[in-house]
Amino acid sequence: MIKTLGVSYSLSGDHFEYDLSATVSTWQEDKWTRRKVLSRLASVYDPQGVVAPWVGELKVINQELWDDDARWDDEIPAAKRELWEQEIRHLKETDTLKFSRHFHLDEMRQGETTLEIITCCDASSKLYAACTYLRVTVQGRIHSTLAACRARVAPKKKMTIPRLELTSAVVATRLAAYVKEELKLPEEWMTRVTMKYYTDSAIAYYWIVQEKYQSMTFVHNRCEEIRSATSITEWSHIRTEENMADFP
Repeated sequence: MIKTLGVSYSLSGDHFEYDLSATVSTWQEDKWTRRKVLSRLASVYDPQGVVAPWVGELKVINQELWDDDARWDDEIPAAKRELWEQEIRHLKETDTLKFSRHFHLDEMRQGETTLEIITCCDASSKLYAACTYLRVTVQGRIHSTLAACRARVAPKKKMTIPRLELTSAVVATRLAAYVKEELKLPEEWMTRVTMKYYTDSAIAYYWIVQEKYQSMTFVHNRCEEIRSATSITEWSHIRTEENMADFP
């Protein structure tokens, strides 16, 4: 086992491990302040963004602390402290998270092998997120691996759920482009690479694929970015229970 900045790599299992229980077990404070809360969140090293579903609620609490008129070293309100410590207790009970390192891209050397870069997005009133999977198909065998995730806390300024869903689609577009670029695939493989995007929001999907001009500036600008980086034929609408970006 090799460990760097809180992320462990198993040589025998060829996977990365994130032990959030061990990480938060050191978060012992008699007095929680904004400074300490932000410091603890910053200590979670997650370059792939894969632990976002587990630390998302902590980020929401951190944002809510800024609704109160307080300074960096003032103690946070008792209600917020209880929520913060409750989430920490939940993380202490979390099993070690394991994510495969091997994307099976070596299989692409075989001419009949195909690669699908599949990105799903979702949003709630508190968070919006996207995740990208690599799906390699070779001789009837399918290898599906999580490549990266991105999660953001919803803006403090209230937004409708459809607008947040559209914002998550922008994140999905950027994430998929980032993953594809970082894979550095040979040019001769590109004819066997397919990009796919999924959203469970019918309204956001309609905004993206419709051809007519969208009069709402917010929607228009985001749809323009999505359409400039993707093809509308690459987008599909799926049921919520099938959305890999939907985390309860």
